[in-house]
Amino acid sequence: MLYFLIVLVLSSCIQSNSEFTNEEKQWLKENAEKIVIPFGYSAPPDAFYNENNQYTGLLVDFSAELEKTLNTDFQIKHIETWSKLLDFAEQSENFIIVGIARTSEREKFLRFTNSFLKIPYVIVTRKDAKILNMNDLRNTSFCVTEDYAVKEYLKLHHPKLQANEVESDLSGLRAVSSGTYDAMLIGQINSTYLIEEEGLFNLKIAGESGYINRMAAAVSIKNPKLYEIVDKAVDQIPVSRQKEIYRKWIYNVPINISMKIVYAVLILSGITLFTILIMWLWLTNLRKQVYKATTIIRNNEKRYRSLIENSTDAIYILHRGKFTLVNKKLEDLFGYSQNELLHPDFDFLTMVAPEFRDKIKKYHQNILEYSKASQNIEFTGITKTNERLYLEVSVTFIELEDELAIQGIIHDITERKNKELELLKAKQQAEESDHLKSAFLANMSHEIRTPMNGILGFADLLKSQKYSTEEQLGFINIIQKSGERMLSTINSIIDISKIESGVETVHIDQVNIKQIMHDWYRFFLPEAEKKGLKFVLELPAITTEHLFSTDNYKINSIVNNLIKNALKFTKEGKITFGYSFSANGLEIFVTDTGMGIPETKQKSIFNYFVQADISTTRGYEGSGLGLSITKGYVEMLKGTIKMKSTLGEGTSFVVHLPVIQKPELETPPVKERSNAEIPSGKLKIIIAEDDNISATYLSLLVKGIAKTVLFATNGNDTIELIKSNPDTNVILMDMKMPGISGLEATRQIRKMNQDVFIIAQTAFAKDGYRVKTIEAGCNDFLLKPINKEELISILAERFASD
Repeated sequence: MLYFLIVLVLSSCIQSNSEFTNEEKQWLKENAEKIVIPFGYSAPPDAFYNENNQYTGLLVDFSAELEKTLNTDFQIKHIETWSKLLDFAEQSENFIIVGIARTSEREKFLRFTNSFLKIPYVIVTRKDAKILNMNDLRNTSFCVTEDYAVKEYLKLHHPKLQANEVESDLSGLRAVSSGTYDAMLIGQINSTYLIEEEGLFNLKIAGESGYINRMAAAVSIKNPKLYEIVDKAVDQIPVSRQKEIYRKWIYNVPINISMKIVYAVLILSGITLFTILIMWLWLTNLRKQVYKATTIIRNNEKRYRSLIENSTDAIYILHRGKFTLVNKKLEDLFGYSQNELLHPDFDFLTMVAPEFRDKIKKYHQNILEYSKASQNIEFTGITKTNERLYLEVSVTFIELEDELAIQGIIHDITERKNKELELLKAKQQAEESDHLKSAFLANMSHEIRTPMNGILGFADLLKSQKYSTEEQLGFINIIQKSGERMLSTINSIIDISKIESGVETVHIDQVNIKQIMHDWYRFFLPEAEKKGLKFVLELPAITTEHLFSTDNYKINSIVNNLIKNALKFTKEGKITFGYSFSANGLEIFVTDTGMGIPETKQKSIFNYFVQADISTTRGYEGSGLGLSITKGYVEMLKGTIKMKSTLGEGTSFVVHLPVIQKPELETPPVKERSNAEIPSGKLKIIIAEDDNISATYLSLLVKGIAKTVLFATNGNDTIELIKSNPDTNVILMDMKMPGISGLEATRQIRKMNQDVFIIAQTAFAKDGYRVKTIEAGCNDFLLKPINKEELISILAERFASD
């Protein structure tokens, strides 16, 4: 109550005594019948229907006082809700809204008078709640009345708080009382009145929100003449009458306060009353002087009103292209001092990014010369330290020294813009990822279905008797090549999956780089010659063996993938590859004169499933994983890979690998296979395999050398079979079977039989898994699909001389 009295007294100091001009009186007389005061929403004690169905309330009384001041009776238009009232105001122009707070959104279609009532917003909770301030509202459910101005306050000052909207103040308080919501932000006047009137005694005012609802009158921006009249009328309502209306509707609610505070309030009240008396005597004696100063006071009041009410945003007044007023927020935002900004030589466009300067200048000119209406614009600002900020400015005009000046309110939206850019970037990345996924799925379908077509098609042709032996052998060759192509695709998918999941490990050994290069040269030379390409291997000019500590499998894969990539995309010219040693390690290079890689694809060429041409109609085989696998292996070996490419001229890749110290425990070296022969019908063999087709295939491979073949489909059966057949010579042990795995079965067999020769067969892994099989007790290792020559060679090495 004391706060309100002080506000009323201070406002009397700047209260206008301006009389209405004859022109204004005549205009009002001619147009009064067209003007309505929209009411109808229920918001006690501001405006509501009483028990006699009469529309009454604090704002209704202010409306009547306004009519009395204007000596006019306006028509009251009943509108059901506040939201509908705002919609009506946006579409109409002959109306006066009594009791509305200013917001940036409403300023697009309304002009506001001085505020005649300032209502602090408070936090209302149940009495057992522990909510005391705005920070406590986080992680709670709270509400505000639909379309009230407090929503803009939350958006600007508490953007992380998400409020629920209710139809009215009363419905919100009832929802808090019943436990539907934890709290409500509401005007202190409204909450006090409704809690008392509705008997909601389990509620309390828990704390302040920091928001002051400044109630004013407003008219359409389309009706400037009505605004001038209403603005004067509001200023002419006597302070004494404002007090009467306020006291009529506001109840005093007891608050627990200490005696010290009571004494302080009483003292302050005495001082205030004394001050009021002195000010009243002074105003009485100096009425003439006040009247003469009214124009200056009104100009100053308009000049400082926005600064007082919007101090959290940067505010300025621009007169004749120069700043005449800036606030502290603007100084902090741009990094200039007030002296710098207000200096006559300072150009305000210095604070605007070059690409927006013309636009801002035109907006200012348009405001002054044409529209005279508030406009909002987003632009990029430049600070004193050349930092770029995303900003939003609301620009309008004011009267200053009998001229028009620009008033601007700047809001920093950098954080919001950065989030929008991040979302846009994420959207683009998602769209690119979706495109790549579609291309990859189409490619995988092609890479699997094409060889499958060869396998199934020519296998079906083999059933026919009408083809010659030579033709059938050709069919078999096609089936084998198709199977190899499918196996290559599957291996690439497995390799990239192991790299991505982190299960791929590094196994360091001494490898002969020169021998590796020669082996791949001999392997790819026929394909290069078939395409008419010149295939060149460049070696260092030294004759010794070139040993290097690295992972044998991965360096072979790196060289293989780079050469295959060059062969795939080179139609004519030559391919050159080789290596060199330096003090820092090993460099491997592959250069071609192929199609080259477009600049737009060069940054993504190492990404999964990307080729230089990723369209679903491209004419190249392969999964698009080769370069991704290569990069993954290079990084696992602590190396780097670089690429240079020119579209239509060719591409070069350079891989640098550092020396990696060889650990003590390494993969057992792969033995040279024997060329000796095993006598026919000599061996007793157990085939431990849960897949019938694989078991049948293995039995056919050993048919010529086995006298007996026994079968087991799981680890348990294999153990029982060796117990009853201790004279078994060989177990072909599948590592993945139902029940006990092949690894565990091998360990248990070794406890009872050290002589049987166990060969691990698996489709799972390479070097890393080979170590585990040998440690478990296997004598050798074969990777599926099983190669007959390799299997016979292993058995010959063990049994040919027995």
